[in-house]
Amino acid sequence: MRTPAVCLIFLLSVGLFKGSHAEPFEYLQFVLQYARGSCVNVKKCIPPARLPAKFTVHGIWPTNISKQEVIECTAAVKLHSFDGNLITPSLKTDLLQSWPSVRRDKDNMTFWEHEYNKHGSCTAPAITQTAYFERAHKFWKEYDLYSVLEQKKSSRGSLDGIHWLIFKQPSSPRLVPIIYLSSCARRKH
Repeated sequence: MRTPAVCLIFLLSVGLFKGSHAEPFEYLQFVLQYARGSCVNVKKCIPPARLPAKFTVHGIWPTNISKQEVIECTAAVKLHSFDGNLITPSLKTDLLQSWPSVRRDKDNMTFWEHEYNKHGSCTAPAITQTAYFERAHKFWKEYDLYSVLEQKKSSRGSLDGIHWLIFKQPSSPRLVPIIYLSSCARRKH
């Protein structure tokens, strides 16, 4: 039985955001990936034995409910592009746990740069690059989806049946405590 590629969308905010040089967006998605599902029969992934057993961060994406689209930061990235020097040794250690690249052709720094330039730069200057990555790691630690699924007695192979999980204690007032799980068709991202 094939393990489905799983995308997790964690709604972080419902207020209208507008970075200084970006299209306005209505909320941020905290997106996790399950590498052992998304890397099934994908030659670009690292060897299966090295794939994380837990869900890992794929990004925080600005999105609009009204248009049902993920915003790409084509204007904002010109002024707020990724700066690898801002990834401190301690932040790098955290991100290697929560946000590793699972692809052979994209090292960790390249993956983080891609995600920040494509999605994270839209949040600047309100959310700095450092804060963007720190928050992603904090959310990953706080909302350990794998543990939640284990508590619900869900196995890694039966994620298709789970659609909504609601957390009762959000960590911040801006957090909308809803998680949506869906099987995702492989797509270029």
